[in-house]
Amino acid sequence: MPHKSLSLLAALTALLAFAGVSEAARLTRTPYLQSVTPTSALVAFRTDTDCVPRVRFGQGTDTSRIATAPTSGRLHVVKLEGLRAGTEHSYSVEACGATTQPVRFTTATPPGSGRVRFAAVGDFGTGATSEVNVGRTILNRKPDFFLGLGDGAYDNGTDAEHQTKLFQPLAPLLAAVPIYTTPGNHEYLTDKAQPYVDNFYLPSNNPAGTERYYSFDWGPAHVISLDSSCLLALGVAKGRCDQAAQRAWLISDLASTRQPWKIVFFHHPPYSSAAEHGSEVKLREMYAPVLEQYGVDMVLTGHDHTYERTHPMKGNTAAAGGVTYLVVGTGSHTKAFVPTQPSWSAMRSNRSSGYLDVTIEDGTLTGQMVSQTGAVLDTFRLTKVLAPRPRQPVLSAGLNRGSHPLEVLLNAQTSQEGATLEWDFGDGQRAEGETVSHVYDRPGSYTVTLTSTAGGQVLTHSLTVTAEATAGEPPAGEPAPGTEPGTQTPPPSGATPGAPSEAVPDLGLEPSPQAGCSATGAGAWLVLAAPLAWVLTRRRRRE
Repeated sequence: MPHKSLSLLAALTALLAFAGVSEAARLTRTPYLQSVTPTSALVAFRTDTDCVPRVRFGQGTDTSRIATAPTSGRLHVVKLEGLRAGTEHSYSVEACGATTQPVRFTTATPPGSGRVRFAAVGDFGTGATSEVNVGRTILNRKPDFFLGLGDGAYDNGTDAEHQTKLFQPLAPLLAAVPIYTTPGNHEYLTDKAQPYVDNFYLPSNNPAGTERYYSFDWGPAHVISLDSSCLLALGVAKGRCDQAAQRAWLISDLASTRQPWKIVFFHHPPYSSAAEHGSEVKLREMYAPVLEQYGVDMVLTGHDHTYERTHPMKGNTAAAGGVTYLVVGTGSHTKAFVPTQPSWSAMRSNRSSGYLDVTIEDGTLTGQMVSQTGAVLDTFRLTKVLAPRPRQPVLSAGLNRGSHPLEVLLNAQTSQEGATLEWDFGDGQRAEGETVSHVYDRPGSYTVTLTSTAGGQVLTHSLTVTAEATAGEPPAGEPAPGTEPGTQTPPPSGATPGAPSEAVPDLGLEPSPQAGCSATGAGAWLVLAAPLAWVLTRRRRRE
């Protein structure tokens, strides 16, 4: 009997242990970033049980802010809001008992800023070691975003193939770098690319409200994703995409952007000397005139498993200021070219798997074909003359720190006539006007940001204010009320807890073309001044 009792106890213990394991959540798909903007980002992931997960996030290494999924389920997408443009943030997922390690990513820079770096490659979704190597090499170079040029889930674009051929092999990359994709012919082999649509959370800024084609801005670049199966009116796209509607949207979108650099990507190449598929001449004839008319700088494609770059092309002829077309179908393995290289082909290679690394700095675009081992196989540059971006004069900000409670008086000067002046005090409070005052009741370092808006041009400038702790009080850098873990109130915008005071840096003013207006001229300026330069800071009298 004693043995029976022990056996029963052991069985109950084993049953309870099994029940505990069965109730523990597991992430069946690790987090991946989607649709990152200057102020927001989407974090998507999947769990094996229904729950309402949350994401901890914040600026730098801070993860004290919390965003919660809107509903219970197993397929999750959580929106992070109130982020700071062009700034590194961290996030960690907490889902039904499972917690991921914090991952860092950078938000988009606003239109008008001068720099962006991105990666592009297609035909990678095989799950092969070469795909993993390409993903690791991309991540090592830390691009702002990643363009997937189609065929990311061989052989048929099913949901399961997206998981095993894309999300698992590229998990570290997709967690830290947002992916923007376009559907390839293999995605269309299952339910007209519906699993592709279901697996991504992409922009849908077109009248049809579809994610199959869209555009977005990042810094100086306007990027357009097109569905080339639709553009070619292929039968597989029938009923899911309207060729005429996409063409009309493309023309309207290109006509309305004021970004200095225009990048278009889709799957089927207008120019290719690969042996397997080659050029889609119909696509070239129908759309090259549109791309040339609206000043597109570069077209990125896949489909053929090669790397090939054309000369800048106008009307099938190499010409300065034309469109440069690239095939970058080298995400997993490569295939053969036809023996003779065409005259329009500037460079081609099938030596190695790899990707295209692109950096834009003001009027210069630099592209590099980088192999899976990090070797550079091709380098090219595109240049254009751009209007100078306005620059912030150098200022010294004095008297911007003192013991709290600290009252700060701020005055703005701007060259923009009739401008709207908006202040963000860095502690969740805002105000408007030329001269404002604000009281910091808690110790910490706060970033004050002034935004001047007029005629579609936006200028920003900021300085740091430090309210110091007094003896026996919380140290400087304690979060302001409402920013403790578990609350929804944003933390001080751009504030770095405990940071020392500093002089106002020499910052570039970032003009943002909006409402169809572009910033012109180098004379626009915005000033945050201090006494004797108009910033008065004094310690508030204690009650």
